[in-house]
Amino acid sequence: MLAVDMSNYTSQLTSAALEGLKSAGVGHVIIQAIDPPAGYPAGRTREQVQACLAAGLTVDAYVWLWFDLDLSDVQRKLRLLDGLSIRQVWLDVEDTAAVKYDQPATEAKIAQALAACDAYQTTSGRRAGVYSGRWFWTDRRYAANSTSFSDRELWDANYDDVADAAFGFAPYGGWQRVAIKQYRGTSVLAGIGGLDLNVLSVEKEGEIFPPPPPPVDDSQAQQGDSQTPQDDTGSTTDTSPTDARETPEDWQWPTWREAAINYKAIADELGKQLAAEHAQAAPA
Repeated sequence: MLAVDMSNYTSQLTSAALEGLKSAGVGHVIIQAIDPPAGYPAGRTREQVQACLAAGLTVDAYVWLWFDLDLSDVQRKLRLLDGLSIRQVWLDVEDTAAVKYDQPATEAKIAQALAACDAYQTTSGRRAGVYSGRWFWTDRRYAANSTSFSDRELWDANYDDVADAAFGFAPYGGWQRVAIKQYRGTSVLAGIGGLDLNVLSVEKEGEIFPPPPPPVDDSQAQQGDSQTPQDDTGSTTDTSPTDARETPEDWQWPTWREAAINYKAIADELGKQLAAEHAQAAPA
């Protein structure tokens, strides 16, 4: 399934345009939590999330990690999402300012930001994932191919224009597969500009859009209901086949078991009577 990600550079959303996205195969949206300073396009995080949810799309959010800013920047951006139904949070790690920091400091900043994202309550309860690209992560000046975060899900930027998450992935950072692949950068789809195009992995699609339960066999359900109807008090009345008539209609007892018990009792009584008569007839 396709997904798109949006930011303050994305054009205005309309109901018709969002329906167009769905018609194009988009079922999931990832929206940047951002409130930029003057001089940049205004942030519309809450407006975008609300519009996508109203259109029936599932929504994740992502936060850009600025290496030169402290943790409060990430926390402030996350607060833009308060009260909204966000399925999962992603940390965008591609700020080249990482060049100013050594490897331990770089990893510490990433770990702290991920912990802040984990603390944000989402509808799925899943840990935050990492968005990055091979170009950034494997560069010794930036993440130096760290494997410290390989237990996180990866949203990989790989602009090969192939909408297949498993295709073309070259493992890095300890990641052997991707959850989401960003396969095309800034694009226009369904009349909405400023989108990046993504595709979900088979596993991620199954997680976000689990298959429906198998249909109930109505005939079996009806048969089950007929065997255990309720009386006026709400208790169950047993009408299993063992209580149905088994013997011929002119028999006094409806089941073979009842007939056998009663016939045995009759035979026993006749036996006693015969024994008594024989005893009286015997010579003294």
